[in-house]
Amino acid sequence: MEKKSGSFSSQFNALSRQVEKLCSHDSSNKEEFLKQSEELFRKVFNSIPGLATLWQKNSRNKIILLMANEGSYIESKGKIAELIGMEVNEFFPDDLEPVQYITGAMNTGEQYHVVMKSKLQTTGKTKWFYQDYVRVTKNLVLNVSQDVTERECAREELQKYKEELHHLIQHRETVREEERAEIARAIHDDLGQSLTALKIDLSILRNEFVPSNRSIHEKIDAMSAMIDSTIRKIQSLGLELRPGILDDLGLAAAVEWLTEEIQKRTNITFKLNIYPEEISLDENLSVNIFRMIQEALTNVVRHSMATRVNISLESTGQEVRIQIKDNGIGIAEDKIRNLNSLGLIGIRERARFWNGTVNITGEKNKGTEVLIKLKINREKTL
Repeated sequence: MEKKSGSFSSQFNALSRQVEKLCSHDSSNKEEFLKQSEELFRKVFNSIPGLATLWQKNSRNKIILLMANEGSYIESKGKIAELIGMEVNEFFPDDLEPVQYITGAMNTGEQYHVVMKSKLQTTGKTKWFYQDYVRVTKNLVLNVSQDVTERECAREELQKYKEELHHLIQHRETVREEERAEIARAIHDDLGQSLTALKIDLSILRNEFVPSNRSIHEKIDAMSAMIDSTIRKIQSLGLELRPGILDDLGLAAAVEWLTEEIQKRTNITFKLNIYPEEISLDENLSVNIFRMIQEALTNVVRHSMATRVNISLESTGQEVRIQIKDNGIGIAEDKIRNLNSLGLIGIRERARFWNGTVNITGEKNKGTEVLIKLKINREKTL
């Protein structure tokens, strides 16, 4: 159900103006006046598009169906005529919302403009309607219903599609993380160990040659240095794929390692505030937080021209709050929601899965702030 504010339909306003105009004329013929008033009312009432019903509070203080427009008769194939005089709670036996709105409008004079799903008493069909409830007089309430079933079904289908897409994206990220971890382990365990064994063999081979064989020693030393360089590159590649420190020592240590690595390659200094110091979170959540911080810092390095970054990571038990603030040039407004800003889109998608929010703001020459809030759900798995 959606509640909206706003004026009632133009048809009802036209009816009110015409009735007031008619009433302003002095008429000595009361019967003719009443006849004209009734004809005018029915004409305008029947011209209201959709389904229109008029509800009256009778002398027994019961709210009953007084009349219905032509749209209602067409929709119900005339069956609504059998329901004239029926009390409102009998007209809507399984649907309390219309009863509440009609009663509320009758008793308080408040107008209601809502979208809701209702079961038609006359046909038994369930449809979506945009509903207007307006008190016409002290004892009359007008209800106009516009059929928006097609629109709402399309909206529901779109929402379902979006949810499926979010889950597909998250599944893809989960598979990618698993592949990264597997490749990182393979690089460390297989390639790393093989290269280490090769270096040991070279060392043994070197010792078997007499010291005077200088050219052989130099070649072996060069090969050993190359192996050392390859081992460092493999270690770096493994850390980029999946930092072992994240699995072994946790999120706080991984974020510290990440900032230290960036600081080595740039002139950016970092200030970290992590609370609690030994922050303990679900493994999947920790991985997502690390990736979000990593992506945000990648943007800082590439685009911000910042020299200082403050990172705050706090967990309350129900929520995780991440704030990343730099002193760079400040992100432009049009870049925040730009479809080409894939890094920011990735951060939002990760946050969405954890019922989180991402707020990105920038001020020219004063820096950019990324504020992420995530709900902790220990039962949630990727």
